[in-house]
Amino acid sequence: MNPIRNLLLSVVVLLLILHVPVFATSTGITMRTLNSQGGCGPGGCHNTVASTQTQLSILEAVAGELHVDAGQTLTLTLKVAHSQRPAAGVNIAVKSMLQSGVDIGTLERIPGAGLHLQGPELTHDGPKALTNGAVEFAFKWKAPSQAGEYYLHAVGNAVNLNGNRDANDIWNWLTPIKIIVNPPNSVYEATVISKASVRPLPAHDEAIVTANTIAGEIVLIQITDIGGRVVKRESLISNSNLMVYSWNGLSDSGLPAESGVYFVTFLCKNSASSGTIVWASHN
Repeated sequence: MNPIRNLLLSVVVLLLILHVPVFATSTGITMRTLNSQGGCGPGGCHNTVASTQTQLSILEAVAGELHVDAGQTLTLTLKVAHSQRPAAGVNIAVKSMLQSGVDIGTLERIPGAGLHLQGPELTHDGPKALTNGAVEFAFKWKAPSQAGEYYLHAVGNAVNLNGNRDANDIWNWLTPIKIIVNPPNSVYEATVISKASVRPLPAHDEAIVTANTIAGEIVLIQITDIGGRVVKRESLISNSNLMVYSWNGLSDSGLPAESGVYFVTFLCKNSASSGTIVWASHN
């Protein structure tokens, strides 16, 4: 074989080898979401330690939890915020345990959201630009058929786009989100289904909802608009067999609700209560 050709081939192979780590990282990397996996630091990646300058959150989580029925698919949003970096990348996984375990359920990409699958985990297509100090990555997760408690893990890296993997790339972990998977149709097969009391009708400044519960049980309270969109959702522990809940008309995002009809539901392990809120906004 021509020696010049051999030399050229060797140079091409060397260049490809040298560029593989940068390419693999810039277009996403997985197996980084757990403390034991080191995040984005070790292995010659970015800053060696996590930093609270980068903040991660799941917008749909309430008090650090998500609730879903077995086999149901959730649409979720991971938000990465940093006040000074122009772009960010992520790695997302759902594990069977808090700090270890196997991948559970099925993660799915949403076209155009900037993510793709590498094995069972999601990672970024490339650094995604921040707007006003934040960027969002939307994705889906289908719950397994078996009920249980699982954990959503993620790591996010706010980068300076200088082409180097250095200490100026600031990353952090997401505080793991507990996912509580209920048995199929567990709520609608409840042994107790009752009507919640709502007053006043219409409500202007505050709607008071009273429902039957079981003392010491976790109650998922959900308020939806007439189109089925979740406006408010939170989990509380009932301290009696009659729970009184007050809604001030603000959504989970802090925006005031518009005038209209809303449906409130109290979901317990073996019971459900529902009622109707007629909200009359001052706006």
